Amino acid sequence: MTVAYEVDGIIELGLINAPKAGLIARYRRGAVADIDGVPARVKPTASLADAVISVCLTSHFEPDLVRRTVASVQRARDRRDDRQVKR
Repeated sequence: MTVAYEVDGIIELGLINAPKAGLIARYRRGAVADIDGVPARVKPTASLADAVISVCLTSHFEPDLVRRTVASVQRARDRRDDRQVKR
């Protein structure tokens, strides 16, 4: 389950409860996000090819936003594919 509280387009609070994964993640604007009480951090990833992109689109998104999001993910995929061919 994912819940977010937004005010004027800014996410103020967020909560993710993933019981099958055994984790709870929390976010509050202006504070450090945590996963199971441990501060969240970003892994140093030098290349988009080494990154994980996760996108969740639900029925309340406008069709244009869905198209733009899909196009962004496809561009990221294409960049990854281009870099793998050059290796």
